[in-house]
Amino acid sequence: MHGEFGEDGRIQGLLESEGYEYVGSDSQSSALCMDKVLTKERVLQVGVGCAPSVAWDGRMQLDAANVIGQLGNEIVAKPRSMGSSVGLHMLSGHAGLMRFLETGDPGVSGGWILEQRVRGREFSVGVLDGEAMEVVEIVLPDQSPYDYTKKYQANVTRYEVPAQVGLEIRETMRTAAVSAFVACGCRDFARVDFMLDEKKGSPVFLEINTLPGMTPKSLLPKSASGMGLGFGDLVFRMVNPALIRFRARKT
Repeated sequence: MHGEFGEDGRIQGLLESEGYEYVGSDSQSSALCMDKVLTKERVLQVGVGCAPSVAWDGRMQLDAANVIGQLGNEIVAKPRSMGSSVGLHMLSGHAGLMRFLETGDPGVSGGWILEQRVRGREFSVGVLDGEAMEVVEIVLPDQSPYDYTKKYQANVTRYEVPAQVGLEIRETMRTAAVSAFVACGCRDFARVDFMLDEKKGSPVFLEINTLPGMTPKSLLPKSASGMGLGFGDLVFRMVNPALIRFRARKT
């Protein structure tokens, strides 16, 4: 279940209230990770690098010049609490930011996070049972964002497993993925996404997904495959902790 109700802790809270065990992060962690602003605050506390950002509720007046002073001329506007890269806006300069602030997006509730745009290569790391799996690179034909269309509809994206990066960068991303997973209170599994800043040469945290996709194009199975873990074995490893919790309650 993706998006609101499925990923934001509500279905998890209902299951908890009825005494059911389930797979994945609990209601508090799910709600936290669905909120990009709170997630960034949490991962910054454990030293994971993030792009500078400004939270906007969609109503309060922002000083565009001040925002550009903090974030630069290239800004990414993301819905604060939506997944699958839905609602991304790429803003350029004062005029582009002003147009966005004046019109917003009526289809988005919960506000926005405005981030300094980081240009570079995009990567994903699966975390299973608190351990990082292989780094996957998302390779696009241009530098456009990896949005909903490129994830699920357009056949233009290819994936490098393992990612062709140096050992130091690989281990930095894998360590940061586990740090974010632990800091956000996740359990069982998650997917953590990064950009590799082409100017600084360092990974920048994008988001953590507590219910990542499991389609043939999805990144968590690709990350697992890089560790020699087939789809069936991955599913077993994802489900088994919930079975253990269930049995522990019965004893």
